[in-house]
Amino acid sequence: MTERQIAANRRNSRMSTGPTSRNGKRRSARNALKHGLSVPTDPASDDVRALASLLSPAPASARIAALAVEAARRIIDFDRVKEAHQHLYSRLGSSPILMTSPTQPRVEPSGLAKIAASFIKELQHPTAAPLTIADVAKQLDKLARYERRALSLRERALRELAVGMATKKDT
Repeated sequence: MTERQIAANRRNSRMSTGPTSRNGKRRSARNALKHGLSVPTDPASDDVRALASLLSPAPASARIAALAVEAARRIIDFDRVKEAHQHLYSRLGSSPILMTSPTQPRVEPSGLAKIAASFIKELQHPTAAPLTIADVAKQLDKLARYERRALSLRERALRELAVGMATKKDT
């Protein structure tokens, strides 16, 4: 690499480090919390405890019980994403008008927070305006990312629980 390329890389990296102002950092920190899909389920909730008791044997060790709680949390997280999918599909069934909107704003990378906020508003208000094709595509893309992550975490937690229970039986 030449000195010129190295200098350009350093300049570019300084510019792509995220927000620098206090207000920008605060806004950025709230991005993942707009709709709650990235917030993990509370391990102390009744749903988690009930599902964990179904996943682990009655006289479970502390390690197996902890693995069962983690698996239960991940199953519930995955189910929340699936519920968001079902809600979106139910909105399509009730208002099947799918067309491109002439007033649709151009989507820029800096506008992702606005898109997430509009997604939440639409999920909270079932009488919202009909969805456009672009709206559906954006929402399905967002949900797909959360679904992939939730599925991966669920499968990993279930694998760890299965391995933990198998090693307990072997000993």
